[in-house]
Amino acid sequence: MDTGLIKVDYRDVEIGVGEKMELHRTPVLHRAFSLFIYHEGKMLIQRRNINKYHSGGLWSNSCCSHVRSGSDELVNVKERLFEELGVNATPTYITKFVYYHKFSESMYEFEYDHVYVLDYDGPLEVNPDEIEAVDWVDIEKLAKDIIENPDKYSVWFITAFGFVYDYLRQEKRA
Repeated sequence: MDTGLIKVDYRDVEIGVGEKMELHRTPVLHRAFSLFIYHEGKMLIQRRNINKYHSGGLWSNSCCSHVRSGSDELVNVKERLFEELGVNATPTYITKFVYYHKFSESMYEFEYDHVYVLDYDGPLEVNPDEIEAVDWVDIEKLAKDIIENPDKYSVWFITAFGFVYDYLRQEKRA
């Protein structure tokens, strides 16, 4: 099985495979996912490990990663959820979007981000290699803080949160 990341076009159609750091050193569109855990009006956010290759120390969604070539996306999401937070559960897909951010001349995010949600309130086993801290935050307070302090948050989180916020409000879960 190929474990490279999936390069995609703007229709989210696979057009090739690439190595993770290669795709982030040059702006190549590739498939990723973001997972948001919520429960009773609160959202679980994480502060990324300071040693991550980008966005270290910033607050972000519950977990995120890339879809691997040759494997099922939902399987990748569930595996990453277990690796980062020790949670064994099946999230729900809600939408996808493209975002681009240039961190430096040699570091980019250009991703077709697939967004998942999970209503969960069980135990967590936080992986310190990935996560410095977690916090359950009132969703309305989080929405306000993102507007007032966007530099505290990862770039994809700011956009993805809007989709999740709308979804949870429509489902009357926020």
